[in-house]
Amino acid sequence: MTYVLSSGTGRLEHVLPDVREPQVADFNGDGIPDLYYTVSPQGAPRRLVVKGAPPEPWRRPGKWELAQDFDGDGHMDLVGTEGRQISARSGRDGRLLWRAALDLSEDEPALLPRSPGDDLDGDGVPDVILQVRGWRTLGPSARESYRTLAACSGKDGRRLWLAEDWEPGNSSGSGSGIGWSYEYPLFAWGAPDDADGPAVLVVDGGRDGGWRLSRIAGRSGRPAWSAPILRGGFAPSPATGSSPWGDFNGDGIADLALWSPEPGEGGGRGGYRLKALEGRTGQTLWASPSLVVADETQVIWPEAVVGDLDGDGEPEVVVALHQGYHREQRGYPCELVVADGRTGQVRWTWAWRSGFPDIWPPVVLRDGEAKAWVCLAVREEGFDGLVMLDASGRVRLRRPLQLERHSLDVGRQVWRALAEKGTGAVAVAYYDAGHVCLAGARDWRCAGAGPCPANR
Repeated sequence: MTYVLSSGTGRLEHVLPDVREPQVADFNGDGIPDLYYTVSPQGAPRRLVVKGAPPEPWRRPGKWELAQDFDGDGHMDLVGTEGRQISARSGRDGRLLWRAALDLSEDEPALLPRSPGDDLDGDGVPDVILQVRGWRTLGPSARESYRTLAACSGKDGRRLWLAEDWEPGNSSGSGSGIGWSYEYPLFAWGAPDDADGPAVLVVDGGRDGGWRLSRIAGRSGRPAWSAPILRGGFAPSPATGSSPWGDFNGDGIADLALWSPEPGEGGGRGGYRLKALEGRTGQTLWASPSLVVADETQVIWPEAVVGDLDGDGEPEVVVALHQGYHREQRGYPCELVVADGRTGQVRWTWAWRSGFPDIWPPVVLRDGEAKAWVCLAVREEGFDGLVMLDASGRVRLRRPLQLERHSLDVGRQVWRALAEKGTGAVAVAYYDAGHVCLAGARDWRCAGAGPCPANR
């Protein structure tokens, strides 16, 4: 006798008397396995098929987040808390995969975004970073708790490491600028290096009331460095697909360009300086960086953009700034600034004037060849549209956009650089006249279907 149970609930679905060896195959091509068996009444064999059904939705109390495919069945699995324990359950049928023996923090687990670089122990299974509670021994009979991060195996839930020498700040917060916002603390995967594999990046509140970016070694949990940053200066929302990472010193490890606060008189802040930080140590690479702003609001988009514009193998850094409102000009003088990635010195600038310093932030486009272009959307008197500049700062294209209310807020969530696999080409998705357009760097013809203003 064969009993058929629901994989999602365990409920009995079918009883097949006198069936001992049923087989499984997809008879109707719907991608769901069916059950078949052979019977021989009066000696005449017949094949019978029980149609397979998708597993029933499973439900469990608590907060669950989509994590990784831990069991390799092609379905994303979930991680959540059950009581004071962290558990992983199958996204296909809800069965328990593992429980981690960790003392959880009061905060929610810090599940880092899914990425191909998050296998920390090299067993082929993606792992998980969590906020946990650690304990310090203060004396023979005294100890205190502290918040920190831990990594646990996605294979069996065992603890891989505890970041004993690192503790997040007490501050959390969110805020916004012109067309962007941030929410910290933030956890992300960083570029890997040869010694420590993929890094864990954390933005949290420093003791001085500002924000800091920390790098933690992915294989050991050791803190590598921390650096103060501009609010929103790392991973602002909406994401544009561009990156602040680049190899500025030629060592094969990705470095980081960002705005960092400068010390001022009396212990206050003295403005913000664009810096390049060495990816492994956090040390400043540029001996005399030249870009300084007196106030954070002068940085139109808080995150720097890195790309090799002239094809010489050395990246450049792109930022957008304004000089404040000038009454005599009846607007804001703005400029796009491109700095040398090796020295931090300004290569060129491109200026425009706007009644309101709003942009779709710069992205670096490629057509698969060596050179690249910088593209952004700006607002000028009589012009709301896209501007594309070549590696020397010359305008190669100006294309007006048809936006409702003449506002760049319309379509802001669409604006994104998209890399084409295997070709090195980078296109841009943008919004125009009610259409979502996808255009390349050279001919600027929309690759989407149907009539589109990009093809006019």
